[in-house]
Amino acid sequence: MKHFNLSKRKMLSELLKQGKTYREIKEMIYLSISSISDEIKRNSQDGKYDPDIAHRKANQRQNQKTKRTKLEISNTLKQFVINKLQEEWSPEQISAELRILANGKTTISHETIYQFIYSQEGKTRKLWKHLRHRKKPKRISWGTRKKRDIIPERVSIHDRSDLINTREEFGHWEGDLMIFSEMKLVLAVFVERMTRKVIAVVNQNKTAKEMEMAIHELITSAGQINVLSITFDNGAENVCHQKVREDYSFCFDTFFCDPYCSWQKGSVENANKLLRQYFPRDVSMEDLTQDKVDAVVKKLNNRPRKCLGFKKSSDEFDFCSV
Repeated sequence: MKHFNLSKRKMLSELLKQGKTYREIKEMIYLSISSISDEIKRNSQDGKYDPDIAHRKANQRQNQKTKRTKLEISNTLKQFVINKLQEEWSPEQISAELRILANGKTTISHETIYQFIYSQEGKTRKLWKHLRHRKKPKRISWGTRKKRDIIPERVSIHDRSDLINTREEFGHWEGDLMIFSEMKLVLAVFVERMTRKVIAVVNQNKTAKEMEMAIHELITSAGQINVLSITFDNGAENVCHQKVREDYSFCFDTFFCDPYCSWQKGSVENANKLLRQYFPRDVSMEDLTQDKVDAVVKKLNNRPRKCLGFKKSSDEFDFCSV
């Protein structure tokens, strides 16, 4: 299931062994009763729920959903295509040669080869340079503002579940950058939607490389199993989301607001306003150190919050943490 990772499956298994009801389990792992019921129905085997088997079945089901091309499946075939492209063969010539080698059977079409050339891997290898009628593909330059619809694997905020939107489930974050007028340093700010816990990281600039490191810091600080999703705006620095997700074995989702709709991630926008009291736009480099940021964030997280019934974000986060 979408919101289950291996740790939560192990918790679910243990709670079932203890004879807990679905309603009791819901309060302990912060997932809906329907999600718990679906998880048990879909991933049990022979009427028993084993977390390792359930996790394997869920991953197999997910892999079956992802359609892979022949070039993704076969490294030998992919290397053949790359070698021929580097020899200045056209995709049509490569496809025809493969058909001859396969005794007349079509292995891959020239359209598939073109798709590979303009894929992320193909652009990284600059395979388009070997085409006779080449045109440089449009691509993101990390840290440079481009059109807002070029973020790879972008999932709209409108595809978030109701559990995230209504703040009923713990572990869903919002992320944003605070910029300053007189220096390149920026502040990557993350807020957990349910508890309003704030984590902030000083970045050297607003490139995707720096944002990538900030997200790694968030996951390290919060704990991997406490990060189920992050919602961003459409800034070019956030193209790194795909790479960060690939760096971890656990699954977390990323969502993106509509263009120019910062209010859709209101929790982090509100946190930015609170941080501006201590770090205005003209703040000096000496005053924007990680130690000083950590001190201010600690102060914010230990304030009673009206939206939490005057409980503290730090206490609520610790209570909900797995």
